[in-house]
Amino acid sequence: MSPDLDRAHDEIRQAQQHLIWAQQALLGVEPAPDVITDRDPRPLPALPTIAVGEVIPDPTFRSRIVRVTGPETVSGEPFQVVSYRSSDSPMQRSWNATISRLTVEDTYGSQHVFSFEPGPMRARYLRRVPFDRRRESPVVPPSTVVPFNGSDCAWHDVDPDRLYGRSGNKIIKCFDFSTEQMTTVVDLDTLGLNLPVESYTSGVCVMADTLLTVCGGAVNDDNHIIVVGPLTAPAWRTLDTLTLTQFNNGRGFVLHSTVLDLTGRYVLMVPSQKSGVVGGHLFTWDLQTDEITEITVAVSGHFAIGRAEWVNQDCAPGSPWDAAQWTWRTFAQPDTVVNCIDPVLQPQEIYLAEHPSWTNMVDAGTPFVSATYRYQMTDVPWRAWDDEVITVNPTSGEVRRQAHHRSQVLTPAGVWDYWATPRACVSPDGRFAVFTSNWGRTLGTDTVEGGDRQDAFVVELR
Repeated sequence: MSPDLDRAHDEIRQAQQHLIWAQQALLGVEPAPDVITDRDPRPLPALPTIAVGEVIPDPTFRSRIVRVTGPETVSGEPFQVVSYRSSDSPMQRSWNATISRLTVEDTYGSQHVFSFEPGPMRARYLRRVPFDRRRESPVVPPSTVVPFNGSDCAWHDVDPDRLYGRSGNKIIKCFDFSTEQMTTVVDLDTLGLNLPVESYTSGVCVMADTLLTVCGGAVNDDNHIIVVGPLTAPAWRTLDTLTLTQFNNGRGFVLHSTVLDLTGRYVLMVPSQKSGVVGGHLFTWDLQTDEITEITVAVSGHFAIGRAEWVNQDCAPGSPWDAAQWTWRTFAQPDTVVNCIDPVLQPQEIYLAEHPSWTNMVDAGTPFVSATYRYQMTDVPWRAWDDEVITVNPTSGEVRRQAHHRSQVLTPAGVWDYWATPRACVSPDGRFAVFTSNWGRTLGTDTVEGGDRQDAFVVELR
């Protein structure tokens, strides 16, 4: 059978499976009876072994997990044994529209694409896409890829073949799997932005056929120029946040992160701590009305954007505070927030963090995915949801416990290891999530960074 015919059959099977899932959703099919939604502490059982490509049930919660990468995932590459990770930002589209491909990032920030078959949970390596950074240097050969984390790419929200990302310092490109061709979407130097030579352009965000990126600084937290526009008929709009002198005591602000909502209308801006924004307030930009709004209520924690709505790890004013709490709000009324968890877990936990992902959102009742971890040593007893991949329904408050991610975020010395954080990224249909894990620090050594390796895993969500 020819490769083209194989691919056609695979696409037909994928379409059939998606039709089944859609029918189940319309019929209100209940989850498997063994889905766990209780609040009982579930200490980690013995660490199971899992080979690359092997599918195992989580020992506690029974969801299927597949290990996608390993130390020899990419043969023939010059950089030997590196880590492979889910996106730096779970707000990126790490899955294509048909859940037939997913991307992971290596230590160098290079993007690697895998095919994915949902039924058997089979991930097969396809290729590296050169969304990375290359530099001429006396100490490395010309055009050698150099370590440069945070090169996040993003799939188009409808076209399953188009993958977008930064190439070099200031150029956004698209790789089309149907043609195997790379094309330039926009060269930021052509927009008259006066960017520095060593510019740090952030990863891209693609929502509703609209692309957003951020630039202007030599490092991420110095960026202050948002570039956004439609992909079908590019007409780039820019916003320099340093010119927003009506905020932050007349100084404007620089950006830590910026993302589009799923409708492509709203931009959520998170100022860098360098800006000294009072209260750590957030800001939104309504691309339809061109209005900038300052958000002052419940602005802590990481957030996930849906369709004109978002959730973040914080508590509504006056309510019992706990780190395992999320608030829900709309962009139309961003200072009106509703708690998702009621009541909160006890005893109170403070040093708990997570990165939620909600690119599967259809309505406010669509569960978002998260993966929690303790980022500091604490005497608080082990609780439900600790070190777990979970899904949270913002309206009902139901938390489904999917798996222990098995990534030890704290080193044996108690030091927080950012790249070991799980950062689960949900698939568009909400059926799967790709996450990062060092699997109990048992995956060997990253020869570039010198610490324990991480690999990418996929869990089936129930």
